[in-house]
Amino acid sequence: MSPLRRRLLPSFALGLALVLGACGDDGDVDAGATASTQPGALDPEIPVTSPPDDGAGDVNPDAPARRAVEVTPGLVNPVPTFIESYAAIDETIIELRFTTGVAECYGLDRVQIEETAEAVTVTLFTGGRPGADVCIEIAESVATKVTLPAPLGARTLVDGSTGEPVAVA
Repeated sequence: MSPLRRRLLPSFALGLALVLGACGDDGDVDAGATASTQPGALDPEIPVTSPPDDGAGDVNPDAPARRAVEVTPGLVNPVPTFIESYAAIDETIIELRFTTGVAECYGLDRVQIEETAEAVTVTLFTGGRPGADVCIEIAESVATKVTLPAPLGARTLVDGSTGEPVAVA
């Protein structure tokens, strides 16, 4: 065996032992245990004391408020954008909540409103800002206030991007 191989062989053996040791069982988990008997699992005998999330509130009540956005016509490649929820401010003003990119790169191009006796369809169009070529891809929760031509009343608010009713915030 060459002198180089004699020097490298112990290092190789030690590295192999470390890799194989990392793949072994750490002994903390009982192989016959079920999910309910694992450490940190919920005990099915202890009642849950908080109500389930009904989806009406924010997941994180300490999260910052949504950034307010205004219409900025002339954005690049505007596309219909999903409306997550809405809140009625008064009879004709509603706040629409949606997600878009960072303010430096993306914005709200226009709001399209179509009304019938049964529904109000609102379509938000978001797009890129001209000249914003290098942008980070981070989603931001935003909101915009829209004034309807007539009170919403009992009519359904429909998202024009999906054709589905918009959830009440």
